[in-house]
Amino acid sequence: HSDRHLIMGTFRITKHSNSSHRRGNAGGKVIGLLFGGIFFGMGALFCWMMGLGPLLQSQASQEWPQVSCVIESSEVGQHRDSDGTTYSVDIRFSYSARGTSYQSDSYNFASGSSSGRSAKAAIVARYPVGSQQLCWVNPQDPSQAVLCRDIPRSVYFVIPFCSVFMIIGICVMLGTLGWLPRKWSLQFNSRHK
Repeated sequence: HSDRHLIMGTFRITKHSNSSHRRGNAGGKVIGLLFGGIFFGMGALFCWMMGLGPLLQSQASQEWPQVSCVIESSEVGQHRDSDGTTYSVDIRFSYSARGTSYQSDSYNFASGSSSGRSAKAAIVARYPVGSQQLCWVNPQDPSQAVLCRDIPRSVYFVIPFCSVFMIIGICVMLGTLGWLPRKWSLQFNSRHK
């Protein structure tokens, strides 16, 4: 009798521990997929906004017509936060397209600001207030125009940098699902022993 109760008790403990282990594995997979998804999503978002987006816009603008414009304001923007000071090219210009007057503040297709004031100051110096310049206007949307249609330099840094985050995110998700080569998994586990 006692042997039977002992066997049943052992079975219940084993069954309970197995179910707990499965729940732990499921929870670990959810966390791994969430962590990997965040890495991939953030990398993809910034890659599109600051890399692929400006790159594609620059290529599309090669077909835009060129019109004359007048510089209304031109200065180096300064932005301070807890990480330091960054700078931007702040130029506003007016132009006419299809008989309608417009204003734009887009020097090129890059957005945001970055370090390095001297480079921005050199650009601003080429566009003094009141001067007549040339800009490129989007024929599909005349309210969109830029003074420079070249690919922004930041694109060449942003795309590789964001790609690293995307690759890390993909690897984490594949590893969580067990779809990576076994030797990679063994090497990863060995580092955490």
